[in-house]
Amino acid sequence: MIILNEIKLDKGKKEPLYKQLYKGIKDLIIDDKIEVNTKLPSIRETCKIFNVNSSTVVSAYNLLEKEGYVYKKTGSGTYIKNIDVDKTSDNRKNLDIIYDFQNLTADSKLFPVSEFKELMNIVIDRDGGSAFDYHQSIGYLPLRKVIKSHLEEKNIFTPLESIQIISGTQQGIDILSKTILDYGDIVITESPTYSGALYSFKSRSTKIVEIPVDRDGIDITILEHKIKNFKPRVIYTMPNFQNPTGFSYSLNTMKKILELAEKYNTYIIEDDYISDINFNNKKVRLLKSLDENNRVIYLKSFSKTFMPGIRLGFAVLPIKLSQNFLLGKHFSDISTSGFIQRIFELYLKEKKWDNHIKKLSSIYKMKYDLTKKYIKKYIPIDLRYYRPDGGLNFWFALPDGYSSKKLEIYLKEKGILISSGSRFYSSNNDTEYFRINISSIEIKEIEKSIILLFKYINKFIKNQNNKTLIHPINYFDF
Repeated sequence: MIILNEIKLDKGKKEPLYKQLYKGIKDLIIDDKIEVNTKLPSIRETCKIFNVNSSTVVSAYNLLEKEGYVYKKTGSGTYIKNIDVDKTSDNRKNLDIIYDFQNLTADSKLFPVSEFKELMNIVIDRDGGSAFDYHQSIGYLPLRKVIKSHLEEKNIFTPLESIQIISGTQQGIDILSKTILDYGDIVITESPTYSGALYSFKSRSTKIVEIPVDRDGIDITILEHKIKNFKPRVIYTMPNFQNPTGFSYSLNTMKKILELAEKYNTYIIEDDYISDINFNNKKVRLLKSLDENNRVIYLKSFSKTFMPGIRLGFAVLPIKLSQNFLLGKHFSDISTSGFIQRIFELYLKEKKWDNHIKKLSSIYKMKYDLTKKYIKKYIPIDLRYYRPDGGLNFWFALPDGYSSKKLEIYLKEKGILISSGSRFYSSNNDTEYFRINISSIEIKEIEKSIILLFKYINKFIKNQNNKTLIHPINYFDF
């Protein structure tokens, strides 16, 4: 209970007490005054500490959970979450950052603001006040119908009732964690993988089993061995332009993982991170398009390629899972913004989305080609990296034994942000791998940014004190 003593609530303020309590606990977490996985006082104890009613504490704790600062264990309590990613975002505002290779969001100049404004006005004129009503939790029917047609173009044929509108992929992962996972269930993930998924799975006290990925995707031999031993409830994957590595599954790997899911009666979550951005002119195959036995739960977000502030995506679920997922969605936020859904339905229907993706892909291809060119030209001799066929992530390896955690801290002091590979492993252990993303780097700045990045990395490598790792987490054949 001592951990909350620094927080002062002022009942004379106009700001609601629950928000004051939320901000107080949030500040303690951000300032590292409460350790990760520390249990917060119970609702009853917190009521006594601050002399407030239970609804105040419940609202504060719920807001902390929604914002990703805490996680709850049923029957146990509320615990502090690992928020390294969120703290980095907050710190970015307070630093003199020259180049940000962490940010996955496109340059705001590429957002289709004028088209969005035009469609927004059409929706308001057409639907009036009803545009702002609550919608069914499953989503706006016309949007779901357009998405169904959109999926059929990608060889995914699914009943309309299997399509669920969500507020981004992260919400989809969170809802799945709450509705199909129980405490102690086994979840298999790629290694490395998206940190947001790891946090969601951990919040349900699942056991995470990591399987290495390489150029062909997840290691099928190791995967089958682990499935036999652990009998996982679900396998979490990113088959196309995986985050953070950029690796993509071969067709053979896709077919094998589907065979294993059917053979051992498990589900696969396919997180379609950014398959739209493809540079090699080959048609991207989605795992769901090969799924004949309804083993794949497909998640797709529009945020990364549209406008990140508009939280919108969808899930395609096996019918037997859809009802529980729908209940989870309802209790999460009732429904995704109906107004945004109506606008985006027009955006898809009028093929503006297709045009936007073509334009974005063209610009990203230019960024990708320039980055690849300047990496090849300026890269320190000791660095290795992987060249993806899509997306905007580049996965690097320092010489054996060098710490990417130290590199991230060192570069941040120089005004450059990268992502240490440790962020993408369940153990959070140090590693020599790191990721850069060029989404937010302007085209005219790419050469300068790469030169400066490598200049400091070269200095970092020359300092033997940064060689502190004994056993690398993984090895990639670049």
